[in-house]
Formats: sequence, structure tokens, C-alpha cells
Amino acid sequence: MRPLGIGGYLPVEKVYNMEPLPAPLTGNEKKHIIGVQANVWTEYIPTTQQVEYMILPRMAALAEVQWTQPEKKD
Repeated sequence: MRPLGIGGYLPVEKVYNMEPLPAPLTGNEKKHIIGVQANVWTEYIPTTQQVEYMILPRMAALAEVQWTQPEKKD
């Protein structure tokens, strides 16, 4: 049985298919975006193992979203 998460279920596919830049941005606007951020609120996550379960592989998917151009994602 999967541990419950506060805020609901977030599939890896949804994270990977996210586009963090609102479209369209000018070149001047894009230069102000320096990265992405992933928050994990641990008030209701009692163990390190459960934290890892909640963030992996979503953290890897978010990292790929950041460093891969949208047209090169597969």
C-alpha cells in the first residue's frame, strides 16, 4: 500500500510534462528565470524513507524539465 500524501497524488508523467516557463516570454523576461524549485513539506511525513518515496523519481523528472529544451524532451 502506498503511503498517503498531503495534497494528493502527483504522477511522474505530470511533473515531466510540465512546462515551467509561461509562454510567450521575451528574451529579456527569460533571462530573469534562473531555475526551478521543488518543495517538500515534511510536517506529515514521519520517516526519511517516506520522504524519499515522495520525491523520487519526481525530483529527477523535474531536473530533466529544467535542463532539457521542450522540443528535445521524449
